[in-house]
Amino acid sequence: MINTFVNANSSKAYGAEFTSINYLTKWWDISTNLNLYNSRINTDNLVGTSQNALWSWFGKFNSNFKLPAKFTMQLSATYQSKTNLPVNSGGGGMGPGGPMQAQSSSQGFMKSSYGVDLAVKKSFLKNDAASVTFSVNDIFKTRKSEQYSYSDYFIQTYSRLRDPQMFRLNFAYRFGKIDMSLFKRKNMKQDSQGATDGMQQ
Repeated sequence: MINTFVNANSSKAYGAEFTSINYLTKWWDISTNLNLYNSRINTDNLVGTSQNALWSWFGKFNSNFKLPAKFTMQLSATYQSKTNLPVNSGGGGMGPGGPMQAQSSSQGFMKSSYGVDLAVKKSFLKNDAASVTFSVNDIFKTRKSEQYSYSDYFIQTYSRLRDPQMFRLNFAYRFGKIDMSLFKRKNMKQDSQGATDGMQQ
């Protein structure tokens, strides 16, 4: 048996995306994003390979907290259901998927996966010109890429860790005056487009 990779002819996906931004209190807001989509990989160019379309969904949840003493905290979670074409993997994936990116699977499917990230920021100095941010991605080490493949000749399962758990400590300092309304509009636009793949600094 020789195990290798071959490009499929094309892929198609269609579905819908839903985004909600809710300001629960002055110190707490949440945003949610949900992609529902149907995807199929066209393997007509390959002999002995075929695949039915598959319904899948991708979701992202962000929760932002304004804490006392100029501390802020962000909790983020993502989930990708069983799929043959993960969100933002190219070839018609629905919307931006960030850390859930993975290879497509034309002889099986990608198993479901999820991950949780956390960041805490402390602002200080005049006009909050400086800040220190501590963040950790994939808190529970669950963001794995697992694929199940099969044919008339084999059944195969493999697992890989695409992005290992990382701890970061960042220091930022702003020089001069900045129009914060520009950043607010930019962040709102990003939220309306879907999930992002990093913690907001």
